[in-house]
Amino acid sequence: EKKRTLKYCYVCFLGPPVVATDFLERYVAQEGDTVKLLCPITGTPKPLIEWYQDDRMIPPTWMRFRINRRYIKIKDVVLADTGLYVCKGINGFGSESVRLSLIVRDLKEVFKSTNEDPSGPYRGLSPYLAGELPNSFAASNRFPLQGSFDEGGTRNGNLGPLVFDSSKYEEPRMVQQTAVRGDGIHKKSGDTLKLECLVDGSPAPSITWYKNGDIVMNPNLQSARSRTTLLMPDLDPFDDSGEYICKARNVWGEINATFPVIVHGE
Repeated sequence: EKKRTLKYCYVCFLGPPVVATDFLERYVAQEGDTVKLLCPITGTPKPLIEWYQDDRMIPPTWMRFRINRRYIKIKDVVLADTGLYVCKGINGFGSESVRLSLIVRDLKEVFKSTNEDPSGPYRGLSPYLAGELPNSFAASNRFPLQGSFDEGGTRNGNLGPLVFDSSKYEEPRMVQQTAVRGDGIHKKSGDTLKLECLVDGSPAPSITWYKNGDIVMNPNLQSARSRTTLLMPDLDPFDDSGEYICKARNVWGEINATFPVIVHGE
């Protein structure tokens, strides 16, 4: 008689990926550090994890980036690595995405000596207590400092107390944009459409264009550090009518400008 083996499933909650209730959303690092961003997505069956940086999928060929099911590790981070990262979990039951932000800063830009102002309000404070620190600065301990500090917050050596310069950070704001009058921007078939966004913020925001919720992949998209222009010649009523959005993001927030476009036939 053949023996039968019974397999018991103690926890069989099959379903779409789920996001942990408590996870770190903001990471801070210094140039040259190695940073590990943790993806808080789990599920049964185990989801496939994809990573994106500012809406671009991160391929395994990127030399400094190592992708794991639970995290992405970035070696020797540079200022250009600052931005929004998305981990997306996919299984047979659905998908889920989580946005994480990374700030890469040079200590010389983020901290300054109060020797210039000995009477300053932050004199003698620990650098983690000075200024309006984001929650993740103190909570995550992800801003490595070279050297050590005494109990009064003074750095060992002759640099004097250091403080966080919160004035160097600013969420995106819209400085200028193409005007929209009435119910939208009206164009005729064959016309050229020009949409512009000028944004400000620190770190400099990344700018992405969307049409009806999809990213615009346009060869005539011209972008500078804080200005972007969407140029569309020879408009077609069917293909080019829709809602266009200019979205500017940095680690402190995001801002949108919406442009309803109506292209009329001959």
